[in-house]
Amino acid sequence: MTEIYILEIDMNSIVGLSEVLTKYISNESRNRILSYMIPQKSYQTLITEILIRYIIMKKNIQQNNEIRICRNEYGKPYLETEKNFHFNCSHSENWIVCAVSTGAVGIDIEAIKYIDLNVGKRFFSESEYAYINNAPPNLKLNYFYDLWTLKEAYIKKIGKGLNMRLKDFSICFDKNKIYVESAKYPENCYFYKYDIIKNFKMSLCTSIYQTKCPIIFIRQEHLINDFIDLINTKEHNLSSLTEL
Repeated sequence: MTEIYILEIDMNSIVGLSEVLTKYISNESRNRILSYMIPQKSYQTLITEILIRYIIMKKNIQQNNEIRICRNEYGKPYLETEKNFHFNCSHSENWIVCAVSTGAVGIDIEAIKYIDLNVGKRFFSESEYAYINNAPPNLKLNYFYDLWTLKEAYIKKIGKGLNMRLKDFSICFDKNKIYVESAKYPENCYFYKYDIIKNFKMSLCTSIYQTKCPIIFIRQEHLINDFIDLINTKEHNLSSLTEL
């Protein structure tokens, strides 16, 4: 089972809440957030961690003080001690997306902006570059970002980070099917691409087949309120049990 959570950050309101919210995350995460020189990056990372912690608690997997988010040797985050809970997050501008699944998963979102399509020669395989070049002129940019997000989602699902080159594999399209060709990284993958946010492309890669993945939109204020309420409720319940 795979689900996608989507949230738009309100940068103005998060400024005054960041000091409060950092109390609920690990020291490692807090130090990483404080090290960013660009405020937007700090807020993106903070809300992303609050979102994944909220999901973990909402699903009754762990309480907030039990959550240990670790990283593999390539930097992919995972939840310590929970082998059947996988997650991956991405953000672009004010949007955050988070995919959670019972199997390996990767997700990517990108704002559609003008780009010199010739950069595709550096990152795409010959067949992928031809796919963009053969597209109608008004769709070339859309095709570029479809490929880019699909490739990023695949890399993030595999979990090898920058150790894996974008040219090491090809994303292929056959009617309504999307699949990957790779001699170095053979994997069972299922791809999904989305155009649900205007001027953004989002793609998902999972090891779990579904005809449709549920998409949950969350408002920032509701996330923060519900996150803190969950913590307080669980702490109250634990305190009540201790008194018995």
